[in-house]
Amino acid sequence: MKNPNTIVGIAFGLGSLSQIVLGNYFAALATGLFAGAMLLSDTFYGSPAARVTVVPLSTWRRFTCFLLLGASIALFSYDIGRALHQATHKSTAKASLK
Repeated sequence: MKNPNTIVGIAFGLGSLSQIVLGNYFAALATGLFAGAMLLSDTFYGSPAARVTVVPLSTWRRFTCFLLLGASIALFSYDIGRALHQATHKSTAKASLK
């Protein structure tokens, strides 16, 4: 397994497509950003000759990768926080009605 980031990027990309089919666009955006970050971070696994030719590109790819990864983590965190907030308030709302 020489390029694990490519495999992870493809897997999360397919997961993003499945979330689009299910209609969960927020999760599709988060997984799509993560897939893009994993696919962009793949330059470091190339051959030494390929690394020399992409040195000018590696800086913008690295910064874009970090930006996409940070955005996807923020979206995942927001989605988890929103789900926890809804779960805690639904149970307290049902208890207060009794």
